[in-house]
Amino acid sequence: MKTKNLFKMIVGALLCTTISFSASAQLTTAHTTSVDKSAPNEGTDYVTKGATVPYQISSSVPIYQLIGQGVLVSSVYNWSIGAGPAMHQSDGSTALVAVANKGTEVGLPAGFYNDTAISISFPATGPFTLSVHERSVSNVAGVSGCADGVGVTLPIQVTNRPAVIFNSVAKIGGCGADVAANNNIPITISGSNSPIVTYKIDYTSLAGVTTPLVPSTPVNDATLSSGWAAFSVDNPATNVVIPFNITDGNFGTYVVTLQAITDRISRKSLDKAVAGAQDLGDVVLSGPTTLTIYAYPTPVTQPIKHVTNLGW
Repeated sequence: MKTKNLFKMIVGALLCTTISFSASAQLTTAHTTSVDKSAPNEGTDYVTKGATVPYQISSSVPIYQLIGQGVLVSSVYNWSIGAGPAMHQSDGSTALVAVANKGTEVGLPAGFYNDTAISISFPATGPFTLSVHERSVSNVAGVSGCADGVGVTLPIQVTNRPAVIFNSVAKIGGCGADVAANNNIPITISGSNSPIVTYKIDYTSLAGVTTPLVPSTPVNDATLSSGWAAFSVDNPATNVVIPFNITDGNFGTYVVTLQAITDRISRKSLDKAVAGAQDLGDVVLSGPTTLTIYAYPTPVTQPIKHVTNLGW
């Protein structure tokens, strides 16, 4: 092999190794920014129930070097996670297929796969441990590759999906609602920190004309003021409000519609849009999703009028 090509291969291998096992587990969606395992809770990969999450590993430089020389072929990997989650190829739908024969080796140990990039679906909450160890595969007849006797593991905690509902009411307001101090929208949220609730408000005037008063709008944790601690997960149901105030004199009805909720974990781990969701990581809501706020005008009693007697 030419020296120039070998140098390119080594540089490429070094770049590949920068995608470490645990870091790639963190960098799985566009919503994730942290790759620092020393940060709080970064030693464990937190994902959302129902998510299909990608993971990746790469070989070390010496293995790449021998592959480049034709002494080895690409390694195989023994991925495992235990009962419950399902392991797929990187496309998220095709199951992993074990490898029996590769290179010059026949009858490789059971449970090894070609895949360096996989995805895992998590149907239930709970703690899990993803483990993998690499086995190099010889391309020289009569010489066997080597199995990594240590391997690596990644703790994974599957959390509940975030949830949002109206706070035990279906209608509020009434006389004087327009001049009330506020018409805040009472909701109850649960989930992990940094929730974002998406909602809209449609206004129907006294003339019966309905217009979108507030378009589909995300409201973030700072506005919700949930009080959840940073990096907290699976927080219990918490009553909060979406700030809202009716303009004085704008009588009629206001229909508030909850559209979706995300939190830090769901935005990280739900890597594709769910039918009916507004964006990646959104959770489709169940149960009542609308709240009606009524603003009644105070009656202004009109003058008494004499009704003309007929037949006089």
